[in-house]
Amino acid sequence: MEDDLRDVPPGMNPHARGEYELDGVCIWINATQDQLDERMPVLSHEFAHYVQAVATYFGVSDLLYITSELHAGIQHLEDLEIPVHLPLRDWVAVGTAPELVRKIVTAVDRVRQRRLWENSKSSDPAPAGSQVNGLPVYEKSGESHILATDAFGNCVGVPIRRLVLADGMAAAAKALTLRSLEDLELQTLARLWHYIAAYQACRSATPGWPEDEVLLATKCTCDLALCSRDPGSTFTRALQALRDLSSSASRDDLRMALTAIYDQDCRRDMRQIMAVLDEVISRTPDSHKGPQPSWGHLMHMSAKEALLRRDQDPLCLALPTYAGEELCTLIASIGCPVIITNDMRITALCAQPPPGVQQARNVVRILSTLCRWVVAGGPLACPYAGCPGCSTDSRGPHCSTHPQSVIRAANESMCYFSAAAHQLFITQFL
Repeated sequence: MEDDLRDVPPGMNPHARGEYELDGVCIWINATQDQLDERMPVLSHEFAHYVQAVATYFGVSDLLYITSELHAGIQHLEDLEIPVHLPLRDWVAVGTAPELVRKIVTAVDRVRQRRLWENSKSSDPAPAGSQVNGLPVYEKSGESHILATDAFGNCVGVPIRRLVLADGMAAAAKALTLRSLEDLELQTLARLWHYIAAYQACRSATPGWPEDEVLLATKCTCDLALCSRDPGSTFTRALQALRDLSSSASRDDLRMALTAIYDQDCRRDMRQIMAVLDEVISRTPDSHKGPQPSWGHLMHMSAKEALLRRDQDPLCLALPTYAGEELCTLIASIGCPVIITNDMRITALCAQPPPGVQQARNVVRILSTLCRWVVAGGPLACPYAGCPGCSTDSRGPHCSTHPQSVIRAANESMCYFSAAAHQLFITQFL
């Protein structure tokens, strides 16, 4: 089993430097724990995705779907008065599933289709639209595009969707930690538009700016647009605001200019999503709170703190560097995702949280694995393949081949897989 703990975790791309798992609220760094400091730029990139998950319109909407529709729906399976047939998608396909099950599967499919569109890497090979006020953006088929250029001067149009903004913010965060444009230059050569398009647009709008200020403007502009229900329009307006600032503009000037756009384009919708979150928190049973919180309550409270901070200062989550003391200060207020490396599957950044909070945080990746299995079927394996939550006598190959046996044999407090199954109320189906 020791060799297994030095492998790439299940579900991760072995060729990637790191990855953020949306439903698992997890950052994986393709390194060993003792290499984590030197991989801090990669961690900065992935931490940007966590900020998006707890503090943007799209991210909090996803969080509420996971907790209030998917997890809550599966928890109610035990209330059915008829035998449950797994996977749920097959049960729906034969036409005998009750309304609860149909709603769960329909919600999963709806979100999957939306994410496929939002995260499409499509581009317009023949951009023909008129640029907006001389900026490298244009409208085509009712959608805003960035006019991006590869290393050889060839132009394409890149739709301003969630992927372009999310990865644009993350790429800028990494470059600020690296204090280098090397990665962005390599991504330009590789025509990885979703990483470079937002940076290119912001650089075009800010001639004469120092490079670190261009990167910071990119990070803030993408973060701002992700708080809007019309991100393409908001991104374009933010570019116009950047262009109107002089090259000697201060960060306070940047903050004021982008805050004005947030007030007009984003604040109302962000307060609406915060009101929905508050309603969900108010309905949370007391048993999910306290020193041993459920994962859902822990994430709801992290998101609430992040949204409150954003409401007071819209750029406060994008301005810090996601490394060192600034990162630790941010984590202290908005929490942190699970961090896994290839040798010690679960690790911590900055101060170690209380045990109950740590377990709630660590369980989520297994919750998402179990939810996928309940809905779609297929092989079932513990995504940690032997995590520090397991005692040495219960850890073994069965974690990857037959984890159901762990639930029947393990002490719930010592096994995250068992704890997740109990939290979803599905142990009887396993």
